[in-house]
Amino acid sequence: MSATAWNTVKEQGTGAAFELFFGHPDDAMHIMNRLMGSFGDATLVQSGIVGAFLVAGVLLLQIQARSMNVFTLGEEGAQQLGVEVDRFKTVLIMIGSLLTAATVAFSGVIGFVGLVVPHIARRLTRTPRHEQVLPIAVVLGAVLLVLADTAARSIMPDGRELPVGIITAFLGGPFFLMQLRRQSAR
Repeated sequence: MSATAWNTVKEQGTGAAFELFFGHPDDAMHIMNRLMGSFGDATLVQSGIVGAFLVAGVLLLQIQARSMNVFTLGEEGAQQLGVEVDRFKTVLIMIGSLLTAATVAFSGVIGFVGLVVPHIARRLTRTPRHEQVLPIAVVLGAVLLVLADTAARSIMPDGRELPVGIITAFLGGPFFLMQLRRQSAR
């Protein structure tokens, strides 16, 4: 296949499916791991890069913590209390995008961590204040992923490694349903 044809396939969003079907079996396993999230190919250098992004992102979020607290009142309330709402939203979207891009580039897609961890962190801290919730959420997210990775590496009796995203989905799916049930009960 020519490079132009391959680029066309990739631009149409079917690159992963195309490569899964026509590619080498080893490539297919690599793609599946990326789609379901895995730390199997992680290197120390990659971990350092993601760690640097994480530290920078958390520091930037901590700087924005007061504005995040005020923003929970709504856009109008935050603006009345001195938050430049449009700038604030842009900054948060940029920080979130950079953190997401760094982690997905490193490990692939690992779902439900961003749903489960903040809820647990808020319950543990017993406050909605982001200054306190953010550091706890970072530590809990790391612990959850280490435990999920450990389970993914040891759960199969034949020694195969499950993608971490499968483990987090088994944890996050019921948690999500429980949250929906709570919301509908209110």
